[in-house]
Amino acid sequence: PRLSPSETVATSSMPEGFQLQVVAESPQVRQPIAMAWDRRGRLWVVENYTYAENPQNFDVSLSDRILILEDHDRDGVFEDRKVFWDKGKRLTSIEFGYGGVWAIAPPYLLFLPDRNGDDQLDAEPQVILDGFN
Repeated sequence: PRLSPSETVATSSMPEGFQLQVVAESPQVRQPIAMAWDRRGRLWVVENYTYAENPQNFDVSLSDRILILEDHDRDGVFEDRKVFWDKGKRLTSIEFGYGGVWAIAPPYLLFLPDRNGDDQLDAEPQVILDGFN
């Protein structure tokens, strides 16, 4: 049987000096496939809902999304969750730079501009490269 995140922590052992704790779990985060930390210490998570088993491979009637998780009281547990973008298809990874978020969504490398850092897209995502099949 699958263990819950809390059960997994309770039954795990760590090397001396290390600690394991649950920082986010369902329903706060579902179907995570990638994550990245921003300069403000927030965790950005890619939730991938479009991946499906064969023969369908990807279900593009669904959408992937990018979440921002924030730990305001610095206890290591995320209290705040917001959706940055919820129109992704085949999202696999993200990174930050040059005033926005870079995302791989095969066959595309996308740029999601947020130049003022308000966690809202400034414009529609831009296809920067095409051909990652």
